Amino acid sequence: MSSHAGPGVAVTALVITLMAGSGCGTPARHAAERRHPGVLTAAVEPRPAIVPLPRVRGGLPWPVALRTADGTYVVARSGAIRWLQPGVQQTRAQVHHPAGFIWMNRHAGTWATMRRGHLVLLRNREVIWQSTARYAVKDAAHMADIVIGRPGVVFEVHPFGPWFIARWHGPEHRMAATGWPEMWTRSGNLIGFLHRRGSRSSGYAVFSPSGTRLATLATGLSNSVADQSYGDRATGTFWYLTGNGDLVRTDGVATSAVASTRALGFRSMPYLGMLRGGLVQLLSVSANWRDGQVILYPDGQLFARIPGPTGQVTGFAGLSASPGHRSVAYILTNDSGNAATIFLVRPGAAPVAVYRTAHGPSPCAPPPLTWHGPWLLYAPHRGHAVIINTAGSHRVIRLPSTFPGSDGRAVRVQAVSWR
Repeated sequence: MSSHAGPGVAVTALVITLMAGSGCGTPARHAAERRHPGVLTAAVEPRPAIVPLPRVRGGLPWPVALRTADGTYVVARSGAIRWLQPGVQQTRAQVHHPAGFIWMNRHAGTWATMRRGHLVLLRNREVIWQSTARYAVKDAAHMADIVIGRPGVVFEVHPFGPWFIARWHGPEHRMAATGWPEMWTRSGNLIGFLHRRGSRSSGYAVFSPSGTRLATLATGLSNSVADQSYGDRATGTFWYLTGNGDLVRTDGVATSAVASTRALGFRSMPYLGMLRGGLVQLLSVSANWRDGQVILYPDGQLFARIPGPTGQVTGFAGLSASPGHRSVAYILTNDSGNAATIFLVRPGAAPVAVYRTAHGPSPCAPPPLTWHGPWLLYAPHRGHAVIINTAGSHRVIRLPSTFPGSDGRAVRVQAVSWR
């Protein structure tokens, strides 16, 4: 968790604009809960009073759930549709989270809070670490940085303030570093962002779990360049760009240059991102995406080049990778209307349009693309959801956008997901 926006906030803001379109707020990093985790549901046949439900012809590759104001419906692989009725089972005991707490790892149930000035880390209800000292901060959400990993925890109370580091079974102590902690790597070492308040340059360094600086990765980077980094916590690898445009990765011990952005055709420093499965995204941030974007395999080999689009469109930066590095999809939405086109990119090939619709996604919403094997689920907000076979024929399966309600009125589908 970090409250730092980064010194190159202008570049980041530009990328968000490219992804979301003008007039949109910053998209949330974590998807909201679809339902309360303690509520259990059971599939039952629709109530007799409800008008008979439609059927999806041809069947589905995998069941999907369609949520409405009247409840959730499931489309089975056979194409039959059933209504899900909330179960009557007793809900599981819930953990009370006080105001100002933050999630450190929601999937693992790890969160942070402040108790009488002490920083406390918990896994569900169990305290796994507590600071020895007390800190003058309102709550955990007001901490500048809290970074946890296998070796322990490092935190910064106020922006550009001192760092404190601790192993899981020991007290914290102050580190000799200025900037903020970035991530724990798979080697067990810590990556730190080096920056002094008001400075025009930045860098990166590696620290041991005890807080000793082990190596300096880069210094003297312009803030706009230093802002282009990515901590891949799934693999424990940190990626960053150097001043001469080299793409570098490190696991906290071994550091290697993976590719040259200049050799890849970028005339200015690109945006650096990471896709599902470790694919690397390098995106031109110049006007009209002049240099397009390049997708690399984790080892730096070229996956595909995607030329910049023509006309006024949004969504070019919002790529969605399929499992197994088989393909990448993205949606281009026309700025002048709602028309949208889904493009599919396979390794070494040019983008291919696989679906067009006159009613595309909201420019402020994340790309509504989710995968199940080679099948792509496209669910625009208040639009018509479809499933696209990205292998071979590009078959399109249309899903219901409304259901007949018990009062005779049509009930609109609000969200669609693989089940």
